[in-house]
Amino acid sequence: MSKIVVGNWKMNGSCTLLRDFKDILQYKNFILALPYTLIHLAKTLNTGALIAAQDCSVFCQSGAYTGEISAVMLKDIGAEYVIIGHSERRRYFAECGDTIAQKIENAINAGLQVIYCVNEDYNQQINNEALQFLENIIVAYEPVSAIGTGNVSDADSITQICDAICELGAKRVMYGGSVNKVNIKEIIQVGKLYGVLVGGASLKIDEIADIIKASI
Repeated sequence: MSKIVVGNWKMNGSCTLLRDFKDILQYKNFILALPYTLIHLAKTLNTGALIAAQDCSVFCQSGAYTGEISAVMLKDIGAEYVIIGHSERRRYFAECGDTIAQKIENAINAGLQVIYCVNEDYNQQINNEALQFLENIIVAYEPVSAIGTGNVSDADSITQICDAICELGAKRVMYGGSVNKVNIKEIIQVGKLYGVLVGGASLKIDEIADIIKASI
């Protein structure tokens, strides 16, 4: 069974780079998570891949929230998915608890698919933020020890985490953290794994192409 690959460009990318990726957007098992500024262009280039935003506002209605981008606005410009609770949002913006829960609810109400990120504290995070939504969202497990370090969890560890998260009620679980074209072959052997969340490697055309092809 084909695994889903999510490429997260974080605060990276440009119109020029995105146009260079046009051929990569043919793959239907690929979701490209982009800064807000590139979503509209991606939709004009898209030939198969789905597009995700990297975050959405905690505010659900339009109003005096200068700089905020709501889930409804994301849906309006063509996003199909949104990442919520990413490790960098938790670390640099102190997001947790009610804030993340509200964002998930906003995204679901707007018709977006949610990719909800957790780390080694997944049990507490899920119970505090997302327990009521678990059946309808994708849970992306990103251990802090693996993010940007090259220290990828082995297949047995990923299997155990997938099982534990599924026992809490999740139907779809992904793995993220230093995924690359070499270790993807081992990671996708995990039977319950829905897919992978790729960071830095997703900015390299040849690298992400190899990861996508290995996941088909």
